[in-house]
Amino acid sequence: MLDLEGAVTFLFRLVLWRDPNPDELRDYVDALRTYRATPQQLARGFILSDEFMALEPGAGGIARVEAMGCTFLLPEGFTVIHELQSSQGYEPWVLPYFLEHCRPGMTVLDIGASIGAYALPAALRVTPTGRVFALEAGPMNCQLLARSAKASNLANVHLLPFGASDTLGAAYMRRQGFTNNNEIASAESVNIDRLDFYDIVPVLPVDFLRPALGAVDIVKMDIEGMEYKATLGFSALIRECHPIVFCEYSPRFQKHGSGVEGAELLGLFLDMGYRIEILHRNRPRESVTPTNRHDAIEYVDRVWETHVRDDSGSHLDLCFHPVPGNRISNTERPQPSMLTRWFGRDRTSQ
Repeated sequence: MLDLEGAVTFLFRLVLWRDPNPDELRDYVDALRTYRATPQQLARGFILSDEFMALEPGAGGIARVEAMGCTFLLPEGFTVIHELQSSQGYEPWVLPYFLEHCRPGMTVLDIGASIGAYALPAALRVTPTGRVFALEAGPMNCQLLARSAKASNLANVHLLPFGASDTLGAAYMRRQGFTNNNEIASAESVNIDRLDFYDIVPVLPVDFLRPALGAVDIVKMDIEGMEYKATLGFSALIRECHPIVFCEYSPRFQKHGSGVEGAELLGLFLDMGYRIEILHRNRPRESVTPTNRHDAIEYVDRVWETHVRDDSGSHLDLCFHPVPGNRISNTERPQPSMLTRWFGRDRTSQ
């Protein structure tokens, strides 16, 4: 039988970082006992409450987590803490492989850096002369990443507080709570009556930063479906530097975030002379071998569908490797001018 008092107390601690007072405990237990509410409905109500939205980083105290040679200072109750402290390590099917590629003197671009689980250990690997540019649009995550970089004595982490896209502008991001996950929302999808629950964040093409970034060796992207737009926004960097690119892939997320089919993202890299490697969670990494562009894309999508169906997963982790002198497709994709991609139309004609 469900411990109703325990369930209510757990929800308060998890979402609001406090215990219920006696009146709250009595009222919510009674609501559960009489079936006027379910635990899921209570949790949703807490998340939508003004109290939850007003929580600041550290409201529940600060946890000091030592992982991968770095110090992470995070709010107690943050969901990522358990992953950082896990005996298997954080995202063990990707992060160790990513760090294998990080060597002294390299420049790493972390797009969607979150709290720095990739950026901070990468900064350790590329010292003393290497640099990590950490792009993160979420204001709360930016504060946490900056705090942890300072605690880890990593002066080579350069925090860039904006999102990556194919155009220059502003976007909406739901105000962060007890999780490190964020996603950018279009203006059309945001209810004008709920704008108080969102931060307005800047977005821009990474190619704007080419002079400051220099030669980039490794790129990592985890931006909840914005990967296609972000890749368009740094396609000049890709063609000039040919970095290794680690990327989350979900056709569903791409459709929601970038407004395109997943095949568009895969095809973009194939057309620029990359091969695809799938970083499976429960079996060895797999290089996608078909030389035909269509077959390669179709194979990756089938693997993603299997992962969603059999593992209840949401995305695949991919690694795009540059293949010098090799282009899978014989048909060159026509490229719009930089100004067309950045501003939506070519202003050189004006």
